[in-house]
Amino acid sequence: TGLTIGGIAQYQAGEFLTAEVESKLIGIMESRKGALDSYLGMIQQDLRAMSVNTMTRQSLEAFTNTYNEIGTAPKDTLQSLYITNNTHPNGEKHKLDRASDKSAYSELHGKVHPKFRTLLEERGYYDIFLADTQGNIIYSVFKELDYATSVLKGEWRDSDLGAVFRHVMANGSSGSLSFTDFRPYA
Repeated sequence: TGLTIGGIAQYQAGEFLTAEVESKLIGIMESRKGALDSYLGMIQQDLRAMSVNTMTRQSLEAFTNTYNEIGTAPKDTLQSLYITNNTHPNGEKHKLDRASDKSAYSELHGKVHPKFRTLLEERGYYDIFLADTQGNIIYSVFKELDYATSVLKGEWRDSDLGAVFRHVMANGSSGSLSFTDFRPYA
């Protein structure tokens, strides 16, 4: 009988430990879910605030105009100015406020880029993009190879950035938001 009582006690202790571990894991999961919900809520607030922000709206309009003034190869021109000939190393291209070409685009960039860069750094975003209604990435804080390209044509059309752009454009209403779980791309 002593052996039976010991076996029962060991079984009950095992069940108790399993229940305690499950309870802790559920608590951790709920805590992380709450943190993720809070983070996504913060992003939604930032997006809504930026979408009605006068500086953002004016910048989008002005970047669209100056991007269209660049000529027949805006991608080549802007990537040369802000990536290839940017003296900052890879991963720090966003530190260049204004290229030295004295174009209207670069003058505008020099005025608004520090503000968008501050938002990126303070909120921990990887990048902030402005796109025109034609799908051109007319501004990027971080300046990678998707900068000054099209998310409707070319190599980025199948990226999640392209999917978000198409979803927002299809929705058609002001203030609509779209989220996707970004997968890495070149």
